[in-house]
Amino acid sequence: MKPPELPTPYDLAERPELATLHLLESALAIAERALLAAHPSLEQADFFPHAPELEIEDWIADALLTHISGLETALGRYHAQLRRRATWRLVHSSGF
Repeated sequence: MKPPELPTPYDLAERPELATLHLLESALAIAERALLAAHPSLEQADFFPHAPELEIEDWIADALLTHISGLETALGRYHAQLRRRATWRLVHSSGF
């Protein structure tokens, strides 16, 4: 995962939750890299049919990586929705 871009002051004024989300995205990126460094067999397991059998710690780390991936996907969808919403323009109508 690529480290997320810092939200601008304008972004934070509009959506203060972006500060916390940025921290979460950064923590997820670091956790993913640390887990893969601590469990290099996980990267081999996907590509080699005769890779060594995984230990219980490897299975748990793999489950954590799956959850990290899910959170990254959800955060990406959140940001995509914010980008779409930024293109919306509210128009005042005096007809109501």
